[in-house]
Amino acid sequence: MKKARLTLLIPALLLGLTAGAAGRAPGPRPAQSDPDANVIHDVAAVPAGTYFVDPQHSALTGQLRHAGLAYFVFRFNRFDARFSYDPATPDKPKIEVTIDPTSLDTGVEGFDTNLVTSDRHFNAAKFPEITFVSNSLKLTGEDRGVMSGMITFLGKTKPLDFDVVFLGVTKGRNGATVGFSATAKLLRSDFGFADGSEDLANEVAVSVQADFVQQRPQR
Repeated sequence: MKKARLTLLIPALLLGLTAGAAGRAPGPRPAQSDPDANVIHDVAAVPAGTYFVDPQHSALTGQLRHAGLAYFVFRFNRFDARFSYDPATPDKPKIEVTIDPTSLDTGVEGFDTNLVTSDRHFNAAKFPEITFVSNSLKLTGEDRGVMSGMITFLGKTKPLDFDVVFLGVTKGRNGATVGFSATAKLLRSDFGFADGSEDLANEVAVSVQADFVQQRPQR
């Protein structure tokens, strides 16, 4: 008898829930915030000052073809970057970047250590930093340009150009935040990086996605 009552009770509850849901008018959906609403896309709106990279909202990655097939992708988890900017001379920002090669992350267990320690690869014990310093910016559009500078890697300093896209600026109580996207290409052979690695392409594509925060004014 209890089983029969239970069998009848469950459909009745389901019907009641369905009827109640059907009788209620659907309420308004919560408004979705637009993350782009506060972004200013005019380079002229960037305040003068010194800006430091926000590591939580930035990424430095590279990729090169392996054995002529898929691209092998890697990243550096620790790097520092800063730039100074003056709206009166927008084509002369000073950017300095320092990369920690021991923070290499390939996603392949054990491979990072091999690349970092090998004297045919990053040789981090002898060359503990990779650096880039800008020397000019040629504007090619309202929100883009070519930044030229010098990269020092494995003891050799070579010119390197980045295609840079200005993503916008936001302003808050603690200063401004500026976003950039940048890409560049370099040749491993220019730095003597594992010349015998025949299964790896010589050309490496570098990508930078970065937010920079303005230095808080001293009081």
